[in-house]
Amino acid sequence: MGPSFAGGAAGTAEPAARNTSNGVKGAVSALVSWVFPSRCATCDSHVVPLRAGVCETCLGEACLPAPRDPACSRCALPLDAGDGTSTCQECATAPPAFATARALGPYAGRLRKIVQVYKFKGYDILAQPLGERLAGLVPRPRAGDEPPEDVVVVPAPSTRERNAERGYDPSVLLAQETARRLSLPMVRALARASGGPAQETLDSRARRANPSLRFATIRDFRKSRPNRVLLVDDVLTTGATLRAAARALVDAGAARVDVLILARTPAPRSRAPQDGVTE
Repeated sequence: MGPSFAGGAAGTAEPAARNTSNGVKGAVSALVSWVFPSRCATCDSHVVPLRAGVCETCLGEACLPAPRDPACSRCALPLDAGDGTSTCQECATAPPAFATARALGPYAGRLRKIVQVYKFKGYDILAQPLGERLAGLVPRPRAGDEPPEDVVVVPAPSTRERNAERGYDPSVLLAQETARRLSLPMVRALARASGGPAQETLDSRARRANPSLRFATIRDFRKSRPNRVLLVDDVLTTGATLRAAARALVDAGAARVDVLILARTPAPRSRAPQDGVTE
C-alpha cells in the first residue's frame, strides 16, 4: 500500500518534498561537476568552473606570450639563433600556400597537456578560453587604419570518423570562438576526405601521403572569394594538413591565407609520432 497523506498529511508531505528537493539539487550538482570539472585537467588542483576545466595558473602559464626566439616567418618553426635566416629550409624550397602561421606557443609543457585534454579527453569547453587567446594573436588595425574587408575564419576540419569518436570537431569549435571574439564570420569552407589512418599515428612522410589530406571547398565559398582567410587548427607539426587546406582555399579564390594554431611542435619534422599531434 502506498503512502497515505490522510490525517498526518502535513507531517509526511514535508519530508517527501525535502527529499525531492535534495534529489534535484544532487542531480544538478552532479551535472555541473560533469560539465565544469572541479579539478584542473592538467595539474589536478581546484578550478573556477567558468574557466572550463583548467585552472588559471595552468591556462595562464600555457598561453603566455611566446618569447621572441627566432622562428620561420611562414610556418613558425623555431630556428637556430645563429642561422640569420627568416624562413626554414622547407618553406624556402617549397613555400606553403599560407602566408604566415601564429601559435600560442610550442607544443610542450602545460600547453601540450591542455591541447591533449581538449582533443582527446572530451574537454570541448576549453574551446572558449583557447579561442579567445587565438583571437589575441591577430594584429589589430592601427589607429587611423581602415579595418580589413572580406575576412573570414575557416576551420581546418578533422575527418568524419574522428569527429564521431570525439563527438565534436576541435578546430570548428576553436574557429567559432575565434571568429566571435574578432567579430568576423566563421565559414565551414572545407570538406575533408574520409579514410586513411589518424595523422598522429604516422611519421612525417606517411602524413603527407595520407588520403585524408584531400580537401574540397564548398560552392558558396568559391562564389564569395574572400580577400583573406584566417585558417584555424590545433597543432602544426609537419604542416601537411594545413598546407593542403590552404592550397584548397587559395585555389578556390582566397587572396591570402594566414594560419592560427594553438601550438607548434619545436622538434625536427622527422621526429617520431607523438600523442596529440595531427599536422
